[in-house]
Formats: sequence, structure tokens, C-alpha cells
Amino acid sequence: MHNSDAEEIQTAAVRLYLDESGTSDPGTPTAVVGGMIINRSHYDHFEPTWFDILKRHDVNPPVHMKEFGPNGKLGWLCVKQRRELFAELVTLINSHKIFSISATLSNSEYEENCPPELREELGVYGMCFNLAAMISHKLADGKYEGKIPFILDTGNRYANHVRS
Repeated sequence: MHNSDAEEIQTAAVRLYLDESGTSDPGTPTAVVGGMIINRSHYDHFEPTWFDILKRHDVNPPVHMKEFGPNGKLGWLCVKQRRELFAELVTLINSHKIFSISATLSNSEYEENCPPELREELGVYGMCFNLAAMISHKLADGKYEGKIPFILDTGNRYANHVRS
């Protein structure tokens, strides 16, 4: 994970956790960036509990839905095991989040509306991430004035689009 929670903003009261799905993969025509806003004090409990749940279910992180397919690394889990895993993870998320957000952008919308010179620097994933960041800003507007550090999965090959 990448954590933008730099020393100078250690007192940030909330954090934004985001993950992606789809990006520019032709097999998934829509990119999705979604996650949750969480109180920093809750995150300190959330993360180790998340990993404890995965460990108890013999699941190695990260957890991506595509891995539950028959050829995925989690395809071995039966329906009952999946249901039990998801029930625990959903309960954990719902008990800790302030709210959930998601942004979607189809690859065709991106191609039609983004000039070629920008596409070299900011792919569909980066654009979708910016949409999610704008949504979180709008949700916080007037309710929270502090900085909101983000926590981003580093396993994404397009993460440099967000960082730059």
C-alpha cells in the first residue's frame, strides 16, 4: 500500500482508502476506483483486523474479485467459505467506514474525451482516481476541512499516473 500520510499531516482525522478494478484491460470495459473514508483512529484497528480475517480464512492479500474465478488464486474456496469470508470483511468495513465512494469511467468515454497528449501522462485509472478524489472532496465539503491522506494499493501498474 502507498500511504500519503506524511509526517506533516500525521494529525489528519480521516483517511481515504482506494483500490481499483478494470483500468485499461480490454476484457473489462469500465475502470472502477472505489473505497472508503475512515477515521484515522478506526484505521489503526481496521488494517490488522482485515489481515487477521484473511489469515483465518487462509487467504493471502490482496483480495480482488477476479481471483475468485475458477482459474484465480482463490478459486479453491467453495461458496460457503466465500460467503463466510465476505460476511466478515463486509461487517468490518461497515463498522469502520464513514462512507463509501466509487467512481467509474468506461474506456470508450476516456478515449472519446481525453486528448492523446494527456493520455500519455494520465491513463483511465488516473482519471478515474481523480474522479474518486473529487467525489470525496464534495462529500467532505462543509463537513470536514482538514487534509485527507490517501492509502493506495501499490500493486497497480498504473499507480504512477496518480502519484505524478
